[in-house]
Amino acid sequence: MQALIRLSFASLAFLAGLNWAVARAEYVVPDVGIRFPDRLASFDLLKGEKYPQAELGHGIEYRAPGFAGSVYVYRGGNTSVPDGTASNLVRAEFAKARGDIAALAQMKGDPAPELVAEQPIKAVGVEFLTATYRMQRNKNAVTSLVGMTGARGHFIKLRVSVPAAGSVPVTEEIYAFVAAVARLLARSSSATEGPSTVAILSVR
Repeated sequence: MQALIRLSFASLAFLAGLNWAVARAEYVVPDVGIRFPDRLASFDLLKGEKYPQAELGHGIEYRAPGFAGSVYVYRGGNTSVPDGTASNLVRAEFAKARGDIAALAQMKGDPAPELVAEQPIKAVGVEFLTATYRMQRNKNAVTSLVGMTGARGHFIKLRVSVPAAGSVPVTEEIYAFVAAVARLLARSSSATEGPSTVAILSVR
């Protein structure tokens, strides 16, 4: 009996010494082998979903106080999408994404978005075509970026909105989000087929 008690105390002492991480949610897109983490830059994962229409693929949304970031992974009805930003297919999809911003503002009765910058952004070897706008969202002035690249046979579209920061076209928060997505695309992944949302308990 005393041996069992000593063993129990030893087991408890061992467990107490471990630093257990809080279970975290991820959103997995098996189509491209990417696990979107519970936190990307300073943004927390809000939700991820696979759209009913196959051509629309997946949408993953992140939020922080006053900030919003989204990643869309899709083929748009194409059998495959070339990597990078040089192809006519990716450039045409980027032009469509820009047009959607203006169309949505008009539909909501908001002022027309003001283009403040159009430039490629490159991080860890991954380049995005980007356009940044100053616009109104729920009566608040925001700086909003739309970005586009091709990776792993899919379009990767970004939308990031942060409170308007004077004349700064691309804020640190926006760049950090773009760079975090670029790192996910550049990183080799072992994501496998399975449920899109998984919970993981890890030991650190």
